[in-house]
Amino acid sequence: MKNYIIHATLLFISLISASSIQADCIAASGFWSDNDLEHPFLCDSPEEARILVIPADVTVTIDANIDFDEEVFIILRGVLFFDGNTSRLNMKAHSGVNIEQGGAIETNVKNNSQKLTIGGSTYWTSKMGEVPGPATYGNEILPVELVSFEAYKEAAKIKLDWRTASEENSDRFVIEHSTDARNFLAIGERAAAGFSSSNLSYDYEHSLPSSGTNYYRLRQIDLDGAQELSDIRAVKFIQKELFQIRQSNDFANIEVSFREGLRSKGSLRIFDLSGRLIDRYGLELSEESRSIDISNYEVGHYILQVESGGEQLVKPFVKMNV
Repeated sequence: MKNYIIHATLLFISLISASSIQADCIAASGFWSDNDLEHPFLCDSPEEARILVIPADVTVTIDANIDFDEEVFIILRGVLFFDGNTSRLNMKAHSGVNIEQGGAIETNVKNNSQKLTIGGSTYWTSKMGEVPGPATYGNEILPVELVSFEAYKEAAKIKLDWRTASEENSDRFVIEHSTDARNFLAIGERAAAGFSSSNLSYDYEHSLPSSGTNYYRLRQIDLDGAQELSDIRAVKFIQKELFQIRQSNDFANIEVSFREGLRSKGSLRIFDLSGRLIDRYGLELSEESRSIDISNYEVGHYILQVESGGEQLVKPFVKMNV
């Protein structure tokens, strides 16, 4: 066994400490002669992984005939070097090699002896020479494969659940909310896995939905800044018209009026859209209205929540420029 395994372990530790990216199998520089016994990947057997990552500044040298029995995706940011006339990489149908910017396939011969095959079809031979990225052979792995996204009412809240089948280069999910299906605002985030070939589940609880129809979508953001939006989900949330909000002409105050007065003591809380508590007030029995100074609030969207007699009702309002 070549001594590259020690170097591979050290590189793996530095990769993990420098990034939270999770991959099925990460490579260090070394020789790839066998899927089980001699390979530079930091997993027991590369053929059991679905995503193999060759990082930048890493060279993996194939000097044998490598066969895969299952689908696999190779993310090539470094160099995949074919060495000698017997070096071949044979992958199952629906597999793929994604050569990113800065990555490359390289060779040291100029005949057709070295090959990259996918599903029995030849995609590259050594006669083609070096292939720099970006390039894709076979199937391209999706940055995030979203297989389900659901939104539903649960008690006085709205619950969001979504599931991914695979992720590559994913950074985070931003949860966005709207009351008209046109103007969306971010209300929360969930960190993504980075790299994954397994089913992953995520959830988010919107504790301050608006009365009426609430619309939700996911904004998936990659580590490189690329973004993609999910389909929109709608949930109808009906609550009593316990109170109304009116703003003063100078936008420095809001007047909260309670229909028929409060039947029990309660509380009034104001949140920003991230769920951060801004202000809190106690409410007295039979109180009919409350004036609140918002002159020091930043311009933006807020949620006003009234809790009284076991009921919890919310309304949005907007702080405008004075």
